[in-house]
Amino acid sequence: MRNGLKKRIKGCRTDRSAPFSRLLVSVMALVFMTSSVQKATAAPMQEVRGLWVVRESIVTEKQIRDLVSWAEAHRCNVLFVQVRGRGDAFYRSALVPGPEDYPRVPGTFDPLSILIPLAHARGIEVHAWFNVYLTWSSRTLPADRNHLLRSHPEWFMVSRSGLEMARCPFDSVVNAGCEGRYLSPGIPEVREHLAQVFREVAERYRIDGVHLDYVRYPGWEYDFHSVVRKEFHAQTGLDPVRAVSGDGGSDPHLVMLNRWITYRAGLVSQLVRDVSTRIREIDPRIRISAAVKSDPEDAYYRYGQDWPGWIREGIVDFVVPMSYSAQAQAYRTMLCAIAARTDTRKVVGGIGVYMNSPEIAAEQVKATREMGLLGYCVFSYSAFHDNPRHEASLKRLVQAGQASLPPEFKPFLRRDK
Repeated sequence: MRNGLKKRIKGCRTDRSAPFSRLLVSVMALVFMTSSVQKATAAPMQEVRGLWVVRESIVTEKQIRDLVSWAEAHRCNVLFVQVRGRGDAFYRSALVPGPEDYPRVPGTFDPLSILIPLAHARGIEVHAWFNVYLTWSSRTLPADRNHLLRSHPEWFMVSRSGLEMARCPFDSVVNAGCEGRYLSPGIPEVREHLAQVFREVAERYRIDGVHLDYVRYPGWEYDFHSVVRKEFHAQTGLDPVRAVSGDGGSDPHLVMLNRWITYRAGLVSQLVRDVSTRIREIDPRIRISAAVKSDPEDAYYRYGQDWPGWIREGIVDFVVPMSYSAQAQAYRTMLCAIAARTDTRKVVGGIGVYMNSPEIAAEQVKATREMGLLGYCVFSYSAFHDNPRHEASLKRLVQAGQASLPPEFKPFLRRDK
């Protein structure tokens, strides 16, 4: 009853055909809002105020000090800091090479070792943000022979037409609509390697969370790697290429197509499950989260990203849907679709500040509050430097003062023992 009423109040499922229902909703909404105002005056606001920080913003100590000072001044309480961009490490690693564009990192400068104590001293959490499967997006090969694209080209995805991501020209990848070259979720060695990467960071650094990005396929056309095709054939007796060919003779009732969709998504889910298990062995308080496609159906069928299932299973603590839109109402519509499929107290709203006016961004933050989400996360820190008006807008949004993290977020800081 309460959840249904809440959704009606937020404009997701209002019954427009019944005058009495409209009157009842109006009265209850007034009571709800009055109660909310009273609670707001009695206690400080509780919400996630997150900030995505791309890796280019943490390559000098001055940048890091400026970032933490800025986050404190703007009352951010969670930093999602990109530490893995293209199969590299913005931290000290025995498994992954450092970034090619920044030769000092991490050899003579370790961003995470500087950032974490500075943020923790100000009560700000640090969640390590990893690009998971997306591993390279340059026309030239990585110089380091230990980079996975050079050491294990057989680990990368293959398209339905047979395009091998690791070996084809980069233009072929781009023309297929991909940002770059992706690792294959269906190869056990890939899952094991990635799980070790995440575990290494959690063991070496006092991070508060692990944030998974690009934990998906680049599109419907992937992954038809030979290992994946053989395994699916062993389970079903059918090559997945035939399952998606529309050949009514081989699959008249689309049974195998449905099994392929389920199987394909299950490979991604297994990686999330493996990561969750490894991290929680280290410290069960570390939060596992993922940046996900906002439409649950599209995320599942096209990208193999069953994030509502991850929430139900408990292998992630929350998700951050990338509900990027330049329109306030479109953003609300996306939140309604999300609320219909999962618990909003497991969702942090993702806002694309870079594509919005400050006014629209403010409306979107307001929507996350009205719909009862855990809070919001803005993409990205760099956008505030590019457009000073956004910074002024953010200050107005948080003028109510410091926000504590919601109890569902299980707040804590992994301080040094």
